[in-house]
Amino acid sequence: MGYRFLIKNNKDLKIEKLLINFKRLYIMKISIQLTPLKQAIIASIIAILLLFATNKLRAQSVATKVTFEAVPEYVVKQFTAKHIQNKFYFKFLIQENREDANYVLESSIDGVNFNEVAIKEGVKSPNKQPLLYCYIVDDTTISDRIFRVRITSNKDVTYSNWLDFSSTTDQALVNK
Repeated sequence: MGYRFLIKNNKDLKIEKLLINFKRLYIMKISIQLTPLKQAIIASIIAILLLFATNKLRAQSVATKVTFEAVPEYVVKQFTAKHIQNKFYFKFLIQENREDANYVLESSIDGVNFNEVAIKEGVKSPNKQPLLYCYIVDDTTISDRIFRVRITSNKDVTYSNWLDFSSTTDQALVNK
């Protein structure tokens, strides 16, 4: 019963303390005569203490690796449009990770000077699910044929890709 361990860490120290306590209990058992009932109670208590001690040791020895990835502020999933019966139908799908962002549909004749057509107030995407924003523009009120979405937040202003209807009609356009 005279075992000594090389103490490497806190876990080994706890195991050594348990062994020392067992030695003390063994000496007490020899010096004090216990009835079988008292012996059973003491054995049960020791078993319960060992159970809790080993669970604690296992819980401390398990290490989970946690990695943190950079989350982009937004991801434009889709920007499409369709021209049907004198109307442009725009579909803008975005995964937004910012609290306050706005999406402004802009139009242009030359692709340089853009005009504001419609505004949508953006919200943060729940559970990283993309949100759909739709715009409808009557082409009888606007002569522009190049469109984009201006994405604004407190920090910066960015733009989606262009959709150019100058050479096509009655067709669907996807990001250019």
